[in-house]
Amino acid sequence: MPSDIYFCISQGVVSTQVINPLLQGELIEVPPLVDSEEYRQILTDLIGVRSRTLALLIFPLHYQFISRQVETLRWFDNNHKANLDLSAHYNKISELTWNFSVAVYEKERTRQGAKNMDMNFIVKFLLKYSLAEASNGTKSSSFCSEIFASEDQITGQVILHAFSLLGFTETEYEKRSFMRALSFVSPTNQPYALLVLELLQYKNLSGNPFNFTDLKGLASVTDDPNILLISRVLSILPMNFKKDVAWTGPVDHDLLAFNCILKALGRSVRGLFEMVLLGILIRTKVQVHHNCYAKISQRLPFYQENNTALGLVAKQFLMNEKQSNADIVENYPCCVSPVEDLKKGIQFWNEIVLMVKELSSQNLIESSALAQFQSADAFLTKRQTSLH
Repeated sequence: MPSDIYFCISQGVVSTQVINPLLQGELIEVPPLVDSEEYRQILTDLIGVRSRTLALLIFPLHYQFISRQVETLRWFDNNHKANLDLSAHYNKISELTWNFSVAVYEKERTRQGAKNMDMNFIVKFLLKYSLAEASNGTKSSSFCSEIFASEDQITGQVILHAFSLLGFTETEYEKRSFMRALSFVSPTNQPYALLVLELLQYKNLSGNPFNFTDLKGLASVTDDPNILLISRVLSILPMNFKKDVAWTGPVDHDLLAFNCILKALGRSVRGLFEMVLLGILIRTKVQVHHNCYAKISQRLPFYQENNTALGLVAKQFLMNEKQSNADIVENYPCCVSPVEDLKKGIQFWNEIVLMVKELSSQNLIESSALAQFQSADAFLTKRQTSLH
C-alpha cells in the first residue's frame, strides 16, 4: 500500500478496521457482549456499507487490489463464508463529484453566516440547492486537480460524499426528504440522529424485546415497549462523567444488546467517513498541513463510541414515578449533572419524533415505526412532568 496510508494510520487519521480486512482477505465478526438475532441481522444489513467502504479504499490503489477477494467470517456460522462484492460499488464511487471547491465553500459560508463546518452546514447546503446544482463539479477519478485549502472545506466534502454513499442523495426527492428530516434536529445532535435514521432504514429500532441467543432465561427489567424505545433512543446520546469516577449505576442487558447494534452501525459509518477522508488526502491537492489531518478526522462523526449510561438513567426514571431530581443525582454520583443530561435527552427525543414524522410523511419508513414513536411520545409527555 502507498506510504501515505501508513502515515495516516500512524497519525491517528484513520483506524485499521477497514484496512486490515483488505490485507487479510477476511472480515472477521467476533461475538458481541450481548448476542441477539437483531445483532446478527444488522451485520447482514451492513454488508453493503462495509463493501462500499472497502471499495473506497481500493479505488485509488494499484490495479492488483481490484481483484482482491474479501470474505466475511462470522463466529456463529464458521462453515459459511460470503464474498463481498466490491466491484459493484466502483461505479458509484466514480460518479462522486468534487463539488465543494474553495469558491463554493466561501459562497455558502457567507450565505449561511456560519462560523463552523459541521453536518448542519451540509444539511442546509443540500436543502438550498438541487442535486444538479450541488453536484456541479469534477467527476471523481483516481486523482483530482481540485484544491482543498482549509480544514472546513475538506470536512464539508467528506460529509457530502458520505451522504451520497449512504444513499441520502440518490434522487432529488430523497435528498430533500432526508435533509429536511435531519433539519428538525439541533446541530450538535444531528450525528446521533443520523444513527437513528440508519437504524430506521434497517428496521432495527423499535420497542420490541430483543431475541437473545445467549440470555434466553434472563428476566427482563421491563417489557413496556414505550420504555424500551425511549431508553434505547436516549442511550445514543453521551453523558458527562466526573473525572476518574467509575460507573456505579445499574447494568441492563437490553440496553447492552442495543449498544452492540449501535456500535456495529457506528463503526461501519465511521469507517466510511474515514475512507472518504483518506481518499481526499491521497487523491487531491491538499494545502492543509499534515499536522492538521488528525484534527480533521476528530471532527468527523462517531470519533468516540458511546455507552448506555443515559439510557439507563432514562429507564430508571420512566419506571419509577416517585423518583425526584434529588434521587437521580444521588443514584448516579459518577455523573456531573444527570438531571440536565436527562433533560437534554428528552429534548433529543422530541427532535427525533419530529424527524420520524417527517420520514413517515414521505413514506421513507414503515407506518408501524411511526405508531411506536407516537405511543412512546405520549407516554413520555405524561411522565416528564415530574422532571423540574
